[in-house]
Amino acid sequence: MAILRFLGQWLVVVILCLLMIGIPLLRLAIHTYQAIVTKSWISLGFCVVLILFFAWILITTWWNVSAKNSRMGE
Repeated sequence: MAILRFLGQWLVVVILCLLMIGIPLLRLAIHTYQAIVTKSWISLGFCVVLILFFAWILITTWWNVSAKNSRMGE
């Protein structure tokens, strides 16, 4: 029973994280597609800047986590 409670808590955390991260990224993808179709170059440039910002956050987070994990293994 404790295992089910533990898995249920993690399931809620995962779903909340997907909603918090997934919805803005989905909206960004839709906005980027609309900017390409309508050839709105200012809007497309803004989308590219946001995409690079999200990529920078993900990459630096991954580097920090991997560095922390490598220090813990020593």
